[in-house]
Formats: sequence, C-alpha cells, structure tokens
Amino acid sequence: MRRLAVFAAVLVAALAAGGASAAPATVRVLVVKATWGPEPYPDAEVASSLQSVADFYAAASFGQVALSFTQTPWLAALPAAQPVSCGTGPDAPGVVAAATAAADAAGFASSSYDRVVVLLAASGSCVNVGFLEAPHVSVVNGDDAGVLAHELGHTFGMGHAGAVWCISAITCREDPYGDAWDVMGGAALHDFGAFQKARAGWLPPTYVATPGLYELAPVEEPSALSQALVVRTAATEYWIDHREALGADAYLAGDPLVTAGFEVHRIGGDPFATGADPFAIDYLVPVGRHNQYVVPPGETFSVPGVFALGDVGRADGVVTVRFRWLDTTKPTTPRFSGVSGHVVTFTSGSDTGSGVGHYLLTIDGFAPELVPGPPLPPSGAPAAQTTVRAMLPALARGDHTLSLVAVDRAGNRSAPATALVRG
Repeated sequence: MRRLAVFAAVLVAALAAGGASAAPATVRVLVVKATWGPEPYPDAEVASSLQSVADFYAAASFGQVALSFTQTPWLAALPAAQPVSCGTGPDAPGVVAAATAAADAAGFASSSYDRVVVLLAASGSCVNVGFLEAPHVSVVNGDDAGVLAHELGHTFGMGHAGAVWCISAITCREDPYGDAWDVMGGAALHDFGAFQKARAGWLPPTYVATPGLYELAPVEEPSALSQALVVRTAATEYWIDHREALGADAYLAGDPLVTAGFEVHRIGGDPFATGADPFAIDYLVPVGRHNQYVVPPGETFSVPGVFALGDVGRADGVVTVRFRWLDTTKPTTPRFSGVSGHVVTFTSGSDTGSGVGHYLLTIDGFAPELVPGPPLPPSGAPAAQTTVRAMLPALARGDHTLSLVAVDRAGNRSAPATALVRG
C-alpha cells in the first residue's frame, strides 16, 4: 500500500474555498487534532512539522503564500468504535464534520479559517495516509510534514505528480505518484514542479510554438526567465522544467544527473480549459530507455512526427533548450457550414500532430484574415472536430468567394475550402 492515498472524487469547492486564483498572501490554517482516545503527537512536535511546512510553502511560492497555523488541543471528536477508519472511505464527511464541530465547540470557529486540517490519531493500517475532503485536508501522521504539504497542495489546485514507467519499449504504465522529485508525487518534502506552481498561480508558463532556442531557469527560485516551457500539440500539452540543488531540492547535489538537464511532463488536453479536471495529473515522460527522466546536454527528447527538444547546455543553473517541429503533415480541409448575416460557420480541420493553430479566411482573393483555431480539449476529453465561427465584413452586393485554409502549429497548411456567398 502506498504511503499516501487521495480521494479521486474531490469537490471543485476546494478551489472556491481558497484556490489558486484567489489565494491570500496569508493563509490561515486550523489544525484540528481529533481523537477517539490516544494523543500520540505532543504540541511541540506538531508545531515543528507545521513550521517546516510553512517554511516550505514560503520558499516554494516565491514568497506569495504565508501559512499561519493554529492547532487545537486533542479533541475527543470520534467514537471509540471507529479508531482504525482514520476518516477514509464513505465515513470521511462525517469524520470531518465531527472534528470541525468539536473545534467549534472548543471556541476555534473553523469556518473563519482559509483551510482546515484534521489531524487524526494514527493507528495500524492508516499510518501516513492522507486525503482531501474539500475544502478540508485530513492527515494521519503529524510527524510527516511531506504528507501535510502534499495534501495542502491539493487545496491550491494541484493534482498529483506522476511518471510514465516502462518495462519494455512497448509496455508502459502511468504511475500517478511516480515523480519522486515533487512533493505532489512521492510526498517527500521536495519542491513542486513548474506545472504545480502554475496551477497555484505562482509562476506563468511560456507557450512555445516558434522553433528556436529558449532559456529555462530552475523552479526553486524566482526568475525573470521562463521556468515552464509548454508545447501544445493536437490533444496533449508537454511541460518542460528544470531543477537545481536549491532550497528544498538541496539534496539533488548528490544526484548531478538531475540538475544537468531538463524534464518533460505530459498532460492530456488543456488543464486550464473550462471543464478540465481541476486536479489534472502531469506525468514525467522517460527519455529513451531505462526510465531516464532527464534530458542531459547533447541529447534530444522527441515525440515522433510532432516535435523535438534538444538540450544545448547548462550555464549558471540555466538550461538552454532548442525547440523544433517534426510535423510535416497537412491538416485536413475544413468544411463550410453556412453563412448567416455577417457570421460564417465551418467545421474545423483535424490534425493529429502539432494540432490546428489558426485559419486563414480570404474573401475574393484579398489579404487573408486570421481566425483563431479551436481550443485544446480539456484534460481527459477526446479531441473532436469543432464548429468555428468567424465574422465577415460588410459585403458589397453580388457574389463573393470565400476561401478557408487550416494552418497547424508547425506551419503546415491544408487544401483550401471554398464557398460562394451573396452580399
């Protein structure tokens, strides 16, 4: 059994209760120590763990989040017949409700806090297990700052940090906890990855579409340089980041291979799109064989027929990445659906490589107008053809010829679709 388990059916209310876009500078967290009898963690021991988590978040958020913890005494909130459930399973809402009710009765006003952590007296099979019960976090082992930091990460809109693990060239599986470098993966107190920090609103991603060289700064410290490069393809985003032996990642000084290059993470669809999984998982993608997850200097990561990322080198902690498209396949031709007033509708062309980036709409052979392409589907949703609408200028009386070309992100153009309309 893994040392951490998180409920998949998490309510979106976790974000509304203090998520990435509205996180205050100071986040007040009530830690409710709920028990059926045992009191395993002294106040000073809990306080030490909480201080570690507060220091971790202050550094990881680049000073944008200050966690302020208040802990209750041990409260007899749970019945003696329920010691080993630890709040997991169908009883979870009841356990959280009982714990917060006990805190309220003790005068702590749980609803006045930005976050509530229910710290349970661990026993047997549930040691080190935590889960999110929106907008509350339950953590079993009060000594484990990594588990607490992980569960609080979910309340900032972060999903798990996984990895694709391969046992052969054609047999791979996705491990949602597989990124041991990220606290949202292995739950050790290691820094968040670039995707997690972007979900929390702590750093902006740089979307890459133009071939060339890009500088990539490490994720552990604030930088004016890009700390997350993102390549969008037909139905997948690839997030590229780089780690150095800094702050919570100082332990990487003993593993120079990790800091030598960059890592690539795969996310299905657009994790920020309306309808996307609010806790989308990113997966480290191995480079070549033997589950190596770092692209070192002189080597290249590629998605065949789509794009390639080469590691040009590292200097002063900054990695230079060379990006180029490998996609040479034209998108399919879009189809006109009709014209109503000044609005023309058409069905988008499809492209399984780099994906359609935009359209060029030409009227009577004059200079084309750029029409934005269809959005990437939300994470976990299948790619589909989309109805696109474009505004037409006022047309003179008579017949007019419309021509529409789909252009993918790599610059390949479809054959034109044409239509005759009357002004």
